[in-house]
Amino acid sequence: MRLAAGMEHRAYPTVDAAIRAAFPVAGGPLDARGIDYGHAGAGTTGPWQLAARLDREARVRAIVGQLPEQRQRVLVAYAHGASYRAIARRLHVSSSTVHRWHRGDWERVRERLLEIGLL
Repeated sequence: MRLAAGMEHRAYPTVDAAIRAAFPVAGGPLDARGIDYGHAGAGTTGPWQLAARLDREARVRAIVGQLPEQRQRVLVAYAHGASYRAIARRLHVSSSTVHRWHRGDWERVRERLLEIGLL
C-alpha cells in the first residue's frame, strides 16, 4: 500500500540537519534562546506533510531536550554554523569543554536518531 504524500518516512541526511530543522534559530547561530517556533513545519504543502514534519521535528526536540540547557545550546549553535571558540565565549566556558560536550552529545543524539529511524 502506498502512503499519501507527506506520510512516507523521510529521514534526515545528518544529525546537524535534523537539529537545524527542529531548532530554526532567529538572530544568528549563537542565539539558541531565539528559537523560531513560528516557522515550525515551514515548507510543507499539505496537512499530511505538515503532520509528518512536525512529528519528526518534535522527536528531534525531545531527544535534544533531554540534555542540560547549555549542552543543548552547544548542539544548536554548532548545527547552525557557530565555531567552538564562539560558542565557548558565549557560554563562558573553555573551547575544550565545548568540544568535549559537542562530541559526546552529538554521538548520543546520533544513536537515538538512528534507533528511531530518523537518520
